Amino acid sequence: MILIVFLAVDMVLANIPGPVPTEQAISNVEQDPVFLLHVKTRNINGTVVNGTYTYWKYSNDPARDFSCVNTLYNGFLHYLNPFHEYTTTTLFFAVEFLKTRPLSNGISQLIARLDIDLYVDVNPTTGQIYRVQEALSCA
Repeated sequence: MILIVFLAVDMVLANIPGPVPTEQAISNVEQDPVFLLHVKTRNINGTVVNGTYTYWKYSNDPARDFSCVNTLYNGFLHYLNPFHEYTTTTLFFAVEFLKTRPLSNGISQLIARLDIDLYVDVNPTTGQIYRVQEALSCA
């Protein structure tokens, strides 16, 4: 009986909106050396490419699986995970590493490209980074 009550309470808590990150927190993340390490440059097959990033959105559930393939099992675990962190926010960034070379006819030739999704677990008020996770971008 206690387990059923615990699971029911957890299912309700999983649907309560968590903390929204402040603009200052997002700005602090974008200036943090740990974040910049992940978005500035990459070496792809011996070619150094520059990165550009875009902030997408946030999620208040760092326990959720944000990978490209979200199975029914993972969706089920989202609601039955008793270890939600309600004081942490995950910021989503898309990062593109791209290097081109201009050709004589004015068109650019693609030399190297890599798209990744960056998930940054932060304090929603201060922007202090707790964890950074990279995943290949979904096509």
